[in-house]
Amino acid sequence: MMFLVHANFAAETIEGDLGKEDYSYYFVLRSYVPVLQALGTVVELRDPHTEADVWHSQCAARGEYCVLLAFSPPHRIPMGLRCPVVPVFAWEYDSIPDESWRHDRETDWSRILALHGRAITHSEFAVSSVRGSIRADFPIVSIPAPVWDRYTCAAARDPLQEPGAARKLVVQGAVLDSRVDDLRADDAELLRACAPREQELTLDGVVYTAIFCPMDGRKNWEDLVTAFCWAFRDKADCTLVLKLVHHDREEAIAEVLLAMRRLPRCLARILVVHAFLDDEQYGQLVRGSDFIVNSSLGEGQCLPLMEFMSAGVPAIAPGHTAMLDYLDDTCGFVVRAFPEWCNWPQDLREMLRTRRHRPEWESLMSAYVASRELRLLDPPAYWRMSQQARGRQRRHCSQDVARAKLLHFFRAHARSLQDADHQPQLPGASGAVVGEHFPARSGLVGTFLRDKLRRLLFSLRESALLRGANLRADPRASGLSDMVRSGWCNAAAGELFGGFAVGVDDTVLDVGCGDGLAVTFCAQQGAHVDFCDIDPDKIRALGRHLDERGLTRHAGHVVRGDRLPFADASMSRVIATEVLEHVDDPRALLMELVRVGKPGAKYLISVPDAACETFQMPFASAAYFAPPNHVRIIEPVELEALVVDCGLVVESRGQWGFYWFMWMSFYWAAQGQAAGDVPTLDQIKPPYHPLLESWSETWTRFLELPGAQAMHRSFNELMPKSRVIVARRA
Repeated sequence: MMFLVHANFAAETIEGDLGKEDYSYYFVLRSYVPVLQALGTVVELRDPHTEADVWHSQCAARGEYCVLLAFSPPHRIPMGLRCPVVPVFAWEYDSIPDESWRHDRETDWSRILALHGRAITHSEFAVSSVRGSIRADFPIVSIPAPVWDRYTCAAARDPLQEPGAARKLVVQGAVLDSRVDDLRADDAELLRACAPREQELTLDGVVYTAIFCPMDGRKNWEDLVTAFCWAFRDKADCTLVLKLVHHDREEAIAEVLLAMRRLPRCLARILVVHAFLDDEQYGQLVRGSDFIVNSSLGEGQCLPLMEFMSAGVPAIAPGHTAMLDYLDDTCGFVVRAFPEWCNWPQDLREMLRTRRHRPEWESLMSAYVASRELRLLDPPAYWRMSQQARGRQRRHCSQDVARAKLLHFFRAHARSLQDADHQPQLPGASGAVVGEHFPARSGLVGTFLRDKLRRLLFSLRESALLRGANLRADPRASGLSDMVRSGWCNAAAGELFGGFAVGVDDTVLDVGCGDGLAVTFCAQQGAHVDFCDIDPDKIRALGRHLDERGLTRHAGHVVRGDRLPFADASMSRVIATEVLEHVDDPRALLMELVRVGKPGAKYLISVPDAACETFQMPFASAAYFAPPNHVRIIEPVELEALVVDCGLVVESRGQWGFYWFMWMSFYWAAQGQAAGDVPTLDQIKPPYHPLLESWSETWTRFLELPGAQAMHRSFNELMPKSRVIVARRA
């Protein structure tokens, strides 16, 4: 039996590749090799596209079974080989990508896995996710990386060791120690102080260790650090070791230091270590740790947790995804977590298609407190937990367990693998479409209120009440009136939006100007306005509109927003309303807008509210969430982080548009997938569906009621159509 194995990283380069995307597949491959060697011959390939079929042909000639195990995400697995391929991959979300984007069928994992016909993953959670997206009996098995045998002995700890006793750790790398270094000092000063060198560290007190890449947002490591500092702010007998995994030392440490400056001062010790640890040094770190800590949003398996627990180190980690297979309160402290909607990490559209699991910060902090008490006050109970951790991992990820599972898997699928003359290819010139019976997921679930609204919309679509209405109202006029009530176009104050005043001395830039509502208002205030759009018809029409009203201080430009024909620091007011969700690279666009802003320039930026977009997704026409329309959903925290990262100072935040939230929802209910154009403001024109006129009439009457203004504000806060930021260039 011949096992060909391949990962996209090699032993010669892995030290410099740490923290790069998918680097951990190399370590999974290494853990599989001893088990595969017990079942047959193992050959590691450098280039499977040129080598795999050669080995397969040689094996076929002598009647030997040959298969390629590709340790890689499915979209990076070799296609079109004669040699059978078994994808081996990790996954931590509750669905796999089961749709294509950017005209690239390789983004659809369900299609790729179905073409290969079988797969190996590392958790029962991932098995469930795959089968939920393909079919219930899809041949996939969970075989975690078999790391137990290596760590249960090599890194075994002394059960007689006194709680808090000093332990040694030798590293060749960069170290920052809160007992010695002021972690709030200037980055340059700290980076000089922690120049890489060989150092012997003393670990004492109750030692907590976390291993992560600080650039990987999925690790949620900021919660891990802040909860530690709050839990032990007055405890000098606790140490947190942050072992950073990243190829760029300065970038990794700077990222951690940025978070440190926001922390409260605490007596507990924090050690930041950036170093490649060989087997002996890694064993020292394991033996020197009392607890291994994780606060991620999801795990495909989490090798550090499995390795430390195999050596008898209890865990503090959330009870979700892969950890469900091997973590309970007998072998660690389980942190509560709750699901939240997110995008698949490789989906550049950032569409909310799946869910991750966010740990509860209070539960994490409580776990820290309880773990310290256990270690210091009840050593026998701690060592029972240690032994439970070791035993649980033996049943989960020992070589014996992996060997038995692999043998069963290959015996079960030997015939289908041997019968394959060639591996399938994704459709190319032939245009063949395979696997259309795998439906795309749209399972977006909102809050209780949004669920109620969604059921209402489905019922309204079929309701005869819609066909009998005879009310007349102008939805566009009602919407514009609602904008003014929400703080837009305040002529008395000269503000386009609250906090964004425009005057005769201003030079205004509006990118993505649409039908020109903002442009017209700014021109009426006497400002010079440059307006941009990619649609030449809109630019010409808006120019005529302004000229007809005697507003002559303007210029229109047909340009892309990320390549503006304006000098640096030339604009005093910059507007980008409902634009960022349309572009492939919002950061590039915003950086270009920052470039043209003068020092002190004001910025008005808005995007559709993420919850509003998510709610509409199952009902909207396909065009609404496809280029050139809305290609991404931007969370409020993401918008603010983007604005700040691009060098702007946020001055105020707002939200508005409950009227339009409901109007668009009713629009989809009335028109459904038959809606040709997306309902942007400049495309809302008569004739209107009776339901839309009815809603406009209802809203107009509501606003006439006493006390309606306060309720109007509450509606805008509860279910806004848009989020708004007013910012300033420093």
